[in-house]
Amino acid sequence: MRTVIPTPEPTPEPTPTPTPAVPDGALLPNLVMEPLTDWRVEYRDGHRLLRVTTVFSNYGDGPFELRGSRSSADEPAMLMMDQIVYTASGGFRRVPTTVDARYAGDDHNHWHAQQVVTMELSPALDPASVRNGNKIHFCFFDNTRTNPDLPASSNDSYYSFNWCGKPESFGVRMGLSVGWGDRYGWDFANQWIDITDVAGGTYTLKATVDWANDFYETDDTDNCIMSRIQIPAAGEGQIITVEADSQPCPT
Repeated sequence: MRTVIPTPEPTPEPTPTPTPAVPDGALLPNLVMEPLTDWRVEYRDGHRLLRVTTVFSNYGDGPFELRGSRSSADEPAMLMMDQIVYTASGGFRRVPTTVDARYAGDDHNHWHAQQVVTMELSPALDPASVRNGNKIHFCFFDNTRTNPDLPASSNDSYYSFNWCGKPESFGVRMGLSVGWGDRYGWDFANQWIDITDVAGGTYTLKATVDWANDFYETDDTDNCIMSRIQIPAAGEGQIITVEADSQPCPT
């Protein structure tokens, strides 16, 4: 069966930060992009695809959690998501966000929060010329422990893939515990940037979590990471050379 390559979605426009104030004593998350790994060039159905593994983590004081619900299956197939902000006293508050969730028909088959991670590829000599990654919507959960040294990090995962829901679900819950990350491997469905007509040369790939600043967290300065890479010309191999890895993104 022929695989259809969808057109990548444009980088989302910035959206306002949620307006309700977080409670006193809030244990906020800190979303961090981990270094990009597992670089690949894949040829598929006449397209040349740049693939890479991404991981974003929570290095904060408390969990990063979103919940969404709907009251009827007749409602639009969309769930507006609240950020669940926990407090040191053991309570929590639902803080509205501008992010919704939609059921994914992209071989993932569960609900995704929209615009969580973006990838942007640009020539080193023309940084304003941006090519966007195809995978920007995610259901995230504890699948990779990335920082066990954090005091609030547990040895055991908590947030589960099963909470990502099914088409008939009336509610979804997704999150990252402190010290845990969500890994999307290079070979996951739609985890690529189409480079079919990209010339060989030096490029910068930026990966950003919470690009639009939709969520409350302790630090917004570590949401982006970038690598400088050499992409071969079409027909000249499939090896990506990483010249500079894990660089902070300019602010």
